[in-house]
Amino acid sequence: AMSEEAPPEEEDPLAAVASARELLVSDEDSKREEGAASVEKLASDPRNETALLESDIFAPLVAMLRSERAATRVASLRATRALASRRGDLARLKIGVPAFVEA
Repeated sequence: AMSEEAPPEEEDPLAAVASARELLVSDEDSKREEGAASVEKLASDPRNETALLESDIFAPLVAMLRSERAATRVASLRATRALASRRGDLARLKIGVPAFVEA
């Protein structure tokens, strides 16, 4: 239950993203789908942007696309689309900032 003394806002997104990632790296497709659905939901809230950016959720989402199960691939695509559209620059930042720093 959330009380008035909730921790600072940054802590919650990190925990939420961490638990989503835990599901994404599961051996069970159903858990991976649950994790992807969680990422999709997290992506719709700008407060989660930093936590998502700094997390390692991108590789597991890509790995899900290789699943034989259609539902798993769809869950991954939905999460990826949410990351790309709702937080337009998420994926580009992830790839672009290091390149920009190099330049």
